[in-house]
Amino acid sequence: MLNSIIRTVSSTTPPWPWLSSRLFSTSSLPSSTSTDKSFMLSYLIGTCGFPPKTAASVSNRLTFETSEKPDAVVAFFKSHGLSEAAAFKVLRFTPRLLVTNPERTLQPKIDFFKSKGFSTSDISKIIVGWPPILTRSLQNEIIPCFDFLESMILSKEMLLRTVIRYAGVLCDLESCIIPNVKLLRDAGVPESLIVKFIQYFPLSLKAPLKKFKEAVQEAKEMQLDPLRLQFVIVVHVMLNVSKTTWARREGIFRRWGWTDDDISAAFRVHPFCISVSDNKIEAIMDFLVNTLATSLLILPGIRGYCP
Repeated sequence: MLNSIIRTVSSTTPPWPWLSSRLFSTSSLPSSTSTDKSFMLSYLIGTCGFPPKTAASVSNRLTFETSEKPDAVVAFFKSHGLSEAAAFKVLRFTPRLLVTNPERTLQPKIDFFKSKGFSTSDISKIIVGWPPILTRSLQNEIIPCFDFLESMILSKEMLLRTVIRYAGVLCDLESCIIPNVKLLRDAGVPESLIVKFIQYFPLSLKAPLKKFKEAVQEAKEMQLDPLRLQFVIVVHVMLNVSKTTWARREGIFRRWGWTDDDISAAFRVHPFCISVSDNKIEAIMDFLVNTLATSLLILPGIRGYCP
């Protein structure tokens, strides 16, 4: 009789399904996933130095149950000249490297740089200076970009310095580098000055095509000579000083008695005068006017040297 009752009860829907589902559901029990995530958070924050909020975001995109993989990556970096602090800095910048296989994905890039004449110290600077280079395709991006730059920058020493200055110049060949170089050529800039632009302002070379085109057009509208170095410097400054910052710094010069024509003339002679900090502009103008007792009437005459 008792067995019959038990069978009947077990074969029917419980009168309180919410109660049975909560009592017997496994979702309330600790899972290996939550345990793994707890370990990841602990490693990311305690070992790598990630801010808690960033660590939480990274833990949603990566998975590792032990420190074996990330420890191997850190050891790899240290074996190639990076300090432990530098290795963790790289990992904080590019967390996806925490779960990579260093021998398969990183070593070929190190070997490529060595084959091109970069020293261990150079490679460390490249990695720390722009960690995303390690996430870019060697065959599809790094090598084609290097070959292109090598065809333009004939000095090997200058080529290596350019890459060390900003390794990001080794990617986005078709979308940025080639189109932007073409814009300079079409504007009448000679190859020698284009090479200087690449050498000294590689980050500016990576500007979006539309923004780069606008900067070149503004330099042309100022009737600057594309055969002179000032032309490419102006393009560089235009790319790196926002309109808001530009207006604010013009206001500083005006407060010291300069007219719009004075500011324009100063910029044409010395384009970097608008790219230095507000505090530096103020300090130098104050020095010229108050310390040297220089008349505001003759300040525009030395605008090419200010700030």
